[in-house]
Amino acid sequence: MAQEENIRPRGRKRRIARRGLGVCLLVLLVALALAWWSREEIAHDLIGDALRDAGVSASYTVETISPDLQVLRDITIGDPARPDFTARRIEIATVPRFGLPELRQVRVIGARLYGSYRAGVLSFGALD
Repeated sequence: MAQEENIRPRGRKRRIARRGLGVCLLVLLVALALAWWSREEIAHDLIGDALRDAGVSASYTVETISPDLQVLRDITIGDPARPDFTARRIEIATVPRFGLPELRQVRVIGARLYGSYRAGVLSFGALD
């Protein structure tokens, strides 16, 4: 009878541990699903924050964000009335990996870069 008492608590602890693990996995899956549905907004915020921190005025539209392809369109950098750089579309192909993804290809479509060369100094405005 003493042996049964020792076995039951272990079984109970295992059930509790399994349930706890199941709840943790469920919470993780829900968090990942929410992040996936919000990925374009998250990307927009990350890009916007990086540009703001660099003091660069820019506008763009996030078209697609997936593990292997990120697409921005209607990119304007600098003063909107007289931008330093514009592009209709930028496609970034990556290879998903643990940690940071590997960059496979960057395709820039319809790009225009405006600059000036004055007194021996080359400038690209907001991109400097």
